[in-house]
Amino acid sequence: MDMALKDLLLAADLSPDGVERLLSPFGFEQPHEIDRALQRMCPAPADRTALAEHIQVFLDAVARSADPEACLIHLERVAESFGQRSLLYRRLGSDPRWLENFCTVAGSGRALADVLVLNPGCLDILADDRQLAVPKTLDEMRLEAARASEAFDGPQARLDALRRMRRREYLRIGARELTGLGSFADVVHEISDLAEALVAETLAICHESQPFAGGEKPSDYAVIALGKLGARELNYSSDIDLALVWDVPEGPEVAPLTAFYQKLSLSLVEALSGLSGEGRMYRVDLRLRPYGKSGPIGSSVAQFLGYYDAWSESWERQALIKARTIAGAPCLCERLERFLSEFAFARPLDAVSVQEILAVKQRSEEHRAREGAMDRQVKHGWGGIRDVEFTVQLLQLMAGADHPEVRTRATLDTLGALVSIGVLSAREKAFLESAYLFLRQVEHRLQLVDELPLQHLPDDPGRLRRVAFTMGYRDEDGASAAEGFLADYDATTRTVRQIHERLFRALAVGGASEEGDVSAQLARIIQHEDEDAGLLASFGFRSPADAAARLREIARGRDAPGLSSERQRRFLQMLPDLLAALAKSPDPDAGLLNLQRIAEATGSPLQFFRSIGSGSEPLGVFAMLAASGEFLPGALARHPEYIDFLASPAAISRAPSLADLRRGLIERVRAEGSFEGRLDALRRFRLREFLRIGVRDVAGLSGVTATMRHVSLLAEACLFAALEIASGRLDGENRLPGHLAVLGMGKLGGRELHYSSDLDLVCVYEEAPGADGARRDFERAVREILDILGRLTAEGRGFKVDLRLRPEGSQGVLAVSFAGYCRYLEERVQAWERQALLRARVAAGDRALGRRLLGRVEEALWGRPFTNEDVEELRHIKRRIENERASQSGEVIDIKLGPGGILDIEFTVQALQMAYGACHCPVRTPNTLKAITALKDAGALSPADATTLRSAYLFLRRAENRLQMVSEQAAEGVPASPEALGTFAARLGYADRVRASGQFLAGLGRHTARVRAIHEAVFYESDLTRDAWALPSGQKRRRRCRKTTQAECE
Repeated sequence: MDMALKDLLLAADLSPDGVERLLSPFGFEQPHEIDRALQRMCPAPADRTALAEHIQVFLDAVARSADPEACLIHLERVAESFGQRSLLYRRLGSDPRWLENFCTVAGSGRALADVLVLNPGCLDILADDRQLAVPKTLDEMRLEAARASEAFDGPQARLDALRRMRRREYLRIGARELTGLGSFADVVHEISDLAEALVAETLAICHESQPFAGGEKPSDYAVIALGKLGARELNYSSDIDLALVWDVPEGPEVAPLTAFYQKLSLSLVEALSGLSGEGRMYRVDLRLRPYGKSGPIGSSVAQFLGYYDAWSESWERQALIKARTIAGAPCLCERLERFLSEFAFARPLDAVSVQEILAVKQRSEEHRAREGAMDRQVKHGWGGIRDVEFTVQLLQLMAGADHPEVRTRATLDTLGALVSIGVLSAREKAFLESAYLFLRQVEHRLQLVDELPLQHLPDDPGRLRRVAFTMGYRDEDGASAAEGFLADYDATTRTVRQIHERLFRALAVGGASEEGDVSAQLARIIQHEDEDAGLLASFGFRSPADAAARLREIARGRDAPGLSSERQRRFLQMLPDLLAALAKSPDPDAGLLNLQRIAEATGSPLQFFRSIGSGSEPLGVFAMLAASGEFLPGALARHPEYIDFLASPAAISRAPSLADLRRGLIERVRAEGSFEGRLDALRRFRLREFLRIGVRDVAGLSGVTATMRHVSLLAEACLFAALEIASGRLDGENRLPGHLAVLGMGKLGGRELHYSSDLDLVCVYEEAPGADGARRDFERAVREILDILGRLTAEGRGFKVDLRLRPEGSQGVLAVSFAGYCRYLEERVQAWERQALLRARVAAGDRALGRRLLGRVEEALWGRPFTNEDVEELRHIKRRIENERASQSGEVIDIKLGPGGILDIEFTVQALQMAYGACHCPVRTPNTLKAITALKDAGALSPADATTLRSAYLFLRRAENRLQMVSEQAAEGVPASPEALGTFAARLGYADRVRASGQFLAGLGRHTARVRAIHEAVFYESDLTRDAWALPSGQKRRRRCRKTTQAECE
């Protein structure tokens, strides 16, 4: 293998196929680009020999990087700058860890690679993991900055030395983060300490070079850091927020001293932010100084203190939470520190101040939303970094006057302090902490690309993939790294936004009563039936009287006359937390009713509430689940044995893989002795996993794509178990006279099932040689699979199965022979059936037979042209669906079949797949979202149309998922009645219940109108047969992808 790989560099004439064969084991998406990069790296024969000696270890390391092609490009740039390419290749190749660190850094983006290009000597920073793993202290950085500056004469040369130090340290710190040798906390502390050291040394240089004619040069000057620098949370491309303050005595010398300090301030800002041949140190932001942009560059202590005492606004108190001095005269810094620590928390935040702060944030969000700058904006977008920081800071201001322990600057430290005083639950703290770390790391990865203050996730698939890879995501079966990353990003930001909005919903209308007063009122409501229950309306109950009656039944028991037991008193103690959790849910009335039913099913209602309310950990999850509809809460009421399972963070923190699901289900089914027992075991397992999926869904731990995938994996596991039972393999025998492959079609094929989806299947068999009567045996096995999955037992149903996509539809045989299916594909398959085959995927059974089967499917799809007759057949079918739908009543809003709905997206995408799939292999995927991306890359969809279809599909499928959670029976559409629509919209996460239905309808109308316009333009108006054989310039036509089956195109 080593000799063969060396041929990439040493062989005189290596064919393109040979290049592809040698590079294919490494999984490069563009092997020929990799080859061209390798050739550019070796302009001289000695370079080729040196690199060829270590080609295996080089390619292994490059393949593991986030962007292999960019990694090689940067390696070539560094090698050229290094001067002795062969020496560099041998040094890196003989030290795999050094090479691995280099490729990790080079593959992350240009910013750090440029440091190595400008100064190849910095390569040694990456050579020693032990040294790289040790963080530097602030004192060490101050000493280094002083030594770097003192080595040169003249202010500009000294400042350039500091700029080089910053660049070098960014490489070291970035490498620590990317290689995992430095924690997030250490990394942001080092970035911040570096800025503090450089600001202090820059101030010393500017002060030394600033002339003063009035005697001894004054030095009563201080630099205040605010924002992320103040909190020691700086990122790679942060502005540094500063305020500049000096002290001048009263008297005639005020004017010359003030003039000196003003000039010193201008010099300091210019030195820090000015560009030279060595770049810049930092962008300086002075907008948080007194009077903001309209104020002077700095101020005297008297002016500074007087402004905050007399003129500052509430949001400026919030800004001072993170403020600290970082450079200047020690006595002045100490005086300012005392003021800063006292002023922000001098008094509790009153209702007017809260309103002012909330209004400032709302105006900022509205402005950004109008500019379209909120979607997937990591810092300022919905559920982004700013939402976490704003939540924490406002809670600090509210509690800091009475609780000194929350007067901390760093966000993560403050989260812990807020839990200790009971302002945040441990669960909320854990999630916000995890979300903050995740989002800050995403921000870092974006900024390491080009060291720009990037905060939007990229639209470009390649750049998004690089971000996902640097975040640790990898391509997995059925989901790319980018898709996995986006699913987690969307789930994280959605839940952050929900927490943010719910925590401040009460504040927005003027705040809440004191905790003790609320508890006393609640006790009176439960103890006295004639007590006014109006307080419960403040928790979101539409019917406070009914809610009060339910709470009395829970607290007393249905027949108990009053409150006496210790358990009842404990229920009253946790009642405010329970009501607060229900207030955050989309439907408090339904949530309380369902929680009562679940509690009564346990036989000990008060014990149930005590267990889920202990520490407030699972309380919010159960409240959200109970308010989600009837399906999952009803299932939990029938099976209260799953309560402890769902209350365990370990059970819902991650979703099991397909292998885990298969193994767990087979263990449970095999433990049952009877056929009926096995059916019930399968149903109990399905129900438990549905509960897990549902909890992850409503808790925001899974986005819509992840939820659809998890439901699909569960269905595949149940199908696998059904086949194991029907074939006899579960009992160590095989009753099938040959092989059976089960194709998943429709949403199962695309792994896009929702909670109530049927399973569209096609069952194909191949009998063993000499087997007589094989068809009857396979028909029996398929019927048994249908019974195992579909029979209604006391434990419910597994999955409904639909076999109507088999040849001849409902009139055809249940199990089709391989030869018969091939004849059908060659002779009788119609255009609409070819459209259905786009989503075919082997879901269970014999994989070898399945691969052969998909090969024939591929021939049927791509081995013949997409004709005008085919197009008209599909259009006729679509028009018929639309006409049938038009005759339905207006009691529901049909998000699937209605104009601009899910079906419009699917027909648009699938028509383009049929048009372009013959010549563009990547569009041959059964998954709708992947197909949209592939069609955009193939030029079939504009980037704008692809974005529209993707966002609309996610919006509609999320709405469909929420709709199907309401009842186990498949729902026809979104309810159109105002009350039901408002509840449904709240379940989708629209926090303002008064406006929820209007906001949902506005979003729905916006998405469906855009989708319908695209659908009509593409499906009804464009010449799809012309586009069917359109190829990019210079590309050769191929009927089939070389060495590619549709299974491999998933």
